[in-house]
Amino acid sequence: MSHSAPPHPVPYAHSLKRHVLQHAPRLWCAPQLARMLAAPIYFFPDAEKFDSDALGQLSLALLNTPFQLPHASVVFEVIVAGTANDRCVTYCEAHDGHIDVFLFRYIAREAGWTDTLLLTRFPRGDKPEIAVNTRAIVDAEAPIYVEALAAVLGRSLALLSLSCPMQPRILDHAHRTKAARGSKEGWSYRLADIDPSQVSAAAARLGGTHASPRWHIRRGHFRQLPDGRRIFVRECEVGDIARGGVIKDYRVAAGRVA
Repeated sequence: MSHSAPPHPVPYAHSLKRHVLQHAPRLWCAPQLARMLAAPIYFFPDAEKFDSDALGQLSLALLNTPFQLPHASVVFEVIVAGTANDRCVTYCEAHDGHIDVFLFRYIAREAGWTDTLLLTRFPRGDKPEIAVNTRAIVDAEAPIYVEALAAVLGRSLALLSLSCPMQPRILDHAHRTKAARGSKEGWSYRLADIDPSQVSAAAARLGGTHASPRWHIRRGHFRQLPDGRRIFVRECEVGDIARGGVIKDYRVAAGRVA
């Protein structure tokens, strides 16, 4: 007797797009999220493979160089390991001279999305600039979110640089809104199939056997800018922001938009 394979997890980023559209007046950085609605979605469902040390090494090497996005705007989604199907999502968009990356989280126990948590700007040839949504994150928790954003961004781009297989998929009707179940438009995504041996071989080619320690902040502070944004100034750093943290470390509860 044969048994069919269990269905793979599906991305929640389509519901995030609806969330952004419905709650735009209340979302932090809402005017900067307009291009997100049409952005392609890349989904990395295997949290263990995504959190590997070898992939962390590749992320470190990639984010320490002038990197590029696969599209002018793109969404990367991962499952938070060790949680009840929580999701961590970055929305990335390229501009002339910099790349902006926004962080969101889906909290399964609340069945809802957070507000925009964080914005990191990566200027070409300069250090990242970090702005935190203080309505959703207290200052002491900011480093955890910065690590999460760097990890999702860097590891996703590293896998794409390795030509990681990305299967085009259409979201099953059961996971669509009732109003859109008759259409195939707008429900596509790319599903990653991570090969650990490919990742390990690429990391080995970098040379050396040890990656830099995961980046974290000691005695950082915030600076208020004239335009009202608060920028996190890293007075003392340990490790490297490009390596980020493994996604399973991202457990802080954040404020969600009702």
